Amino acid sequence: MVPDGRLGFRKCDCTARGKVPLRRIASPNDIAAAVVWLLSDEADYVTGISMPVDGGLAIV
Repeated sequence: MVPDGRLGFRKCDCTARGKVPLRRIASPNDIAAAVVWLLSDEADYVTGISMPVDGGLAIV
């Protein structure tokens, strides 16, 4: 899903989807889940990292 210039999202049929190992574009929920984890007690020892939430694109 990508922003459509309004308050919603539209489906993305772009070439980027084919390059992502998980074969889909991140949803707002994917990003939110990473943020929730970083704010949780489970991540209390995590400091100073860059955490790509990119479906594996960074390793391709």
